[in-house]
Amino acid sequence: MQVQSHLQDHCFHCGEILPEQDVLYLSMDSERRAMCCAGCKSVAEFIVNAGLSDYYKHRKELPDKIDSASLMQSTDWQAFDRANFDSRIGPDVHEVILDIEGLHCVSCSWLVKNKLENQCEIKVISLDHQTGIAVIQWDKNKTPLSSILHSINSLGYLPHVLDQENGELQQELSDQNSENSLKRLVVAGLGMMQVMMFAVALYTGNEQNMENVYRRFLIWVSMLVSFPVLFYSGMPFLRHAWQSIRLHRMHMDIPIAIAMLSAFSLSVVNSFSGTGEVYFDSVVMFVFFLSVSRYIQEQVSRKMLNSRQALARMLPVFVEIEENGQLLKKPLTEIKLGEKIAIPIGAVIPADGVINSGRTEIDASSLSGESRPLVCKQGDAVFAGMRNLGQPISITTTAITKHSALSVLSQRLKRAKFTSEQNQLSLTRYVTAFIAFTLLLATCVFIYWNLHRDWQYGFEIALAVLVVSCPCALSIALPSGVASLTRYLHKQGLYVINPYKLFKLTQIDTVIFDKTGTLTNPEAIMHSALNDQQTGKYLDYAQALSLFTQHPKARFLHKKVNAHSVTGIKETVGSGVSGVIDGKRYYLGKDSFVTKHSVNSNNETVYSLYFGDGEKILLQWQQQEILRPGTRNLLDSLKASGMTIIVASGDRTAAVKDLTQKLVIDDFYAEQSSRQKLELLRSLQSSGKTVMCIGDGINDAEFLQQADLSISFTGASELAQAQADILMAGTDFSGIKDLLNSARHLKTIYQQNLAWAISYNALMLPLAVLGYIQPWIAALGMSLSSLFVVLNSLRLSKRQNKTLPDQLIEASVI
Repeated sequence: MQVQSHLQDHCFHCGEILPEQDVLYLSMDSERRAMCCAGCKSVAEFIVNAGLSDYYKHRKELPDKIDSASLMQSTDWQAFDRANFDSRIGPDVHEVILDIEGLHCVSCSWLVKNKLENQCEIKVISLDHQTGIAVIQWDKNKTPLSSILHSINSLGYLPHVLDQENGELQQELSDQNSENSLKRLVVAGLGMMQVMMFAVALYTGNEQNMENVYRRFLIWVSMLVSFPVLFYSGMPFLRHAWQSIRLHRMHMDIPIAIAMLSAFSLSVVNSFSGTGEVYFDSVVMFVFFLSVSRYIQEQVSRKMLNSRQALARMLPVFVEIEENGQLLKKPLTEIKLGEKIAIPIGAVIPADGVINSGRTEIDASSLSGESRPLVCKQGDAVFAGMRNLGQPISITTTAITKHSALSVLSQRLKRAKFTSEQNQLSLTRYVTAFIAFTLLLATCVFIYWNLHRDWQYGFEIALAVLVVSCPCALSIALPSGVASLTRYLHKQGLYVINPYKLFKLTQIDTVIFDKTGTLTNPEAIMHSALNDQQTGKYLDYAQALSLFTQHPKARFLHKKVNAHSVTGIKETVGSGVSGVIDGKRYYLGKDSFVTKHSVNSNNETVYSLYFGDGEKILLQWQQQEILRPGTRNLLDSLKASGMTIIVASGDRTAAVKDLTQKLVIDDFYAEQSSRQKLELLRSLQSSGKTVMCIGDGINDAEFLQQADLSISFTGASELAQAQADILMAGTDFSGIKDLLNSARHLKTIYQQNLAWAISYNALMLPLAVLGYIQPWIAALGMSLSSLFVVLNSLRLSKRQNKTLPDQLIEASVI
């Protein structure tokens, strides 16, 4: 279904409600299209003039409102031409990797790709609208990088250039290209179904003396279908095996490739000679089941770049540098030590530094987790990722971008991610060892029968050993169960990012919770003594005024409302913001700011926001912390299981202590920085504890990554989501109980699959070695063994969802 956005009262580009005045229009398709602002009009004109107006016909999501300040001039991007952001991969070919912020759907990708490829010899190698990652190749001598970046920006998207100094970045990106992997998997699946259908006819025909002409026809068709399966779907295995041989390294794909090529080659020879058996069915089944396993692994590694993407998007692409009394735009990547940077109201601080002028409030929740703003003055240190909430300030940088606290955090996350992935590799080591053993055994069998009979008979027996051993049953015993359970959990609103961590759930003995946003959700409850009509009017005024401040207390008011013209904006640091609406000045902030009569509560655990006209309070909100639904029930369940529960929060000691007392939690740590949380976790792990961490903030990212298993929420910070092993949709904690039960069921299914595969091989391998199993029987046995594993694993996705009784779901005010 396409998005329609040409209503008279909505912006044609972004769908925003049109302002009462200053509506702009664009001529398109012999009609005038209304635009809400100059930013949307500029982007729409660029799209139409580029001949890409089909974007508006096929898009399925509306973009965000275009901020004119985010649309840079072409000269601003020229600074990227001076730096070495790209890599040279040919005589006249350069490559750059971009993180394009703002992509929403396939139509967005189509728009960017067509615009770039219409430029001089620009080739978009890959562009994933889900991650925003684009790999672009072009002739740098003909088209500068700045032209590419400017074209993307003119479409309404913000390109971030990813650093390519690390050689493994390209490998990470290639691992993310799941589209090709899915195509290979589909081809293998379709080929397997076709070849198995022919194989059944061949096996049946052998028993019923099928005429040779029909038998030959089925063999030739099987060979034709098997060819693309092996050399397209199986190409990653063949390529990796060849690369490993060239590097003199043992890799799981080496014996796999040898087995597939041997079976296929002998089958081709026998097809031409008209004698012997063919094993095309074994080849395609082997490729398919291995492709399933590899696809699941790639989906796990798909999240590898998310931490760096989340960090990159936190910071601006350009900053304003103070030089000789003037403000000059400069790319963030060119910031040097000791430079003076102007930080306007609402802007994110782009680098570590010291305030050299101005006094303001700073939102430090991204790093410390503290929900209350900090008052900072001249001489105070600030760090990249913090947000300026008060007055404009100027800072002097004390660290370049790659040495900032935020970048150091990124590097720690990257090392932890690598360690996690290395641990995951141990899950497949037994498969590699088994395949190597099977290959060695097959070689010995071939030598033995070659000496005692003939090479062709020995070759067939060796292949029977390779086929009957069914390494695919072993290789899919784990991923098939994980995939089945993942589908089940997805239906319950639990999104498994790192499936192989599910096994850790059965070993958890300690759980660490963050406080704000995890155990509790802040909720603003409005109070008004006015009638409903007046309350609605002033609520609209307050919402319109709130758009001119980034203060955390006013963020809940940031939503689309009927537009009101606000003029004369004044923001007073530490107090609030005021503006003129319908000819009268209104105030939003502290009680003493909006009225002459102070009514502020002395209770520090309740944060209040007021709206008034300077004489009296018209509306007020009490900021109360609400327990996440299902919290008490989950805690009772964890305690009953004998788990240790800990609360680690960046909030003040009084607030954390008050919460833990009401939840009957003895262990708590307050005013914890990101590093202190990480040290707490490591100390528990070093004492032999298996720890699950649950958090939602940017400052939780490190300990979420280090945890044995971590859970975050779909509404959490982007960085927290990038590091979590499991994401939970909605606000209800009750799903975690089902998650723990599901993990135990997964372990049982996996043990059953493994026991079956081992028992089957222990029985069938000796028979194949002695020559008692014909190759076609071996292929059939392998198929049935694999089918048993798959069907057994599917039981995980057929489980009934046991919802909790309504009386156990609570949402109480603390």
